[in-house]
Amino acid sequence: MIREERTSFLAGLTFLIYGFIQWIEKGVFLFPFPLNEIVIFLIYFYFFILNKWKVNRINFLLGSAVVFKMLSQQLFWSFFLSNESLEILYEGIWTDVFYLLYAISWIGFTIFYLRTNERSIHYRAIFLLLVPFAIGVFLNQPIFEVLSFSILIGIAWYHKIDRINLSLIGLICFLEVGKLVMLL
Repeated sequence: MIREERTSFLAGLTFLIYGFIQWIEKGVFLFPFPLNEIVIFLIYFYFFILNKWKVNRINFLLGSAVVFKMLSQQLFWSFFLSNESLEILYEGIWTDVFYLLYAISWIGFTIFYLRTNERSIHYRAIFLLLVPFAIGVFLNQPIFEVLSFSILIGIAWYHKIDRINLSLIGLICFLEVGKLVMLL
C-alpha cells in the first residue's frame, strides 16, 4: 500500500469509526458529512505536495473539481462570512456556479484520466460513465454520482490507471456513500 492509499484509507476509516461511535451512542449512524469536502481538499493538497513533480492537467482538473466542490458548500463559507453575508451568498447563484464548475472539472478529469494510459478507454464507455454523474449533479441525486464514482474506480482498477488519483477517488466515493447511508 503506497502512502497515498494509506492516507485515504485512514481518512475513510476515521469517518467510519466516528459514524459507528455515533451509532452506538445515539442509535443513528451519523457521518460528519459537512466536513467531507474540506477533508478531501486537505488530502488532495497533501497528495499535491507529495507528488509535486507529477503535476499535469489531470491533477489540475482533479484539484479544481475538489476546490469547486468545496466552494459550493455552505459550511466552508460559514468560516469566513458573517450571517448577513451568508444569506446574501445563499440567495445568489454563486454556490450553484461553483457546483456547475465542479461538474465541468470532474467531467474533464474523468475524460483525461481514462484516456491517458496505454490502453485508453473508448469515448463511448466514458460517455456511459458520465451519464449517471451528470444525472446525479443536475438532478441533485447523489446515488447516481456514487454509481459513476464506483464505475470509474472499477475501470481504473481494471486497467491499472494511476493509483494515487484512484485512492482519492475511492475516498470521495466512500464519503458520498456515507452521505447516502445517513439519508436512508
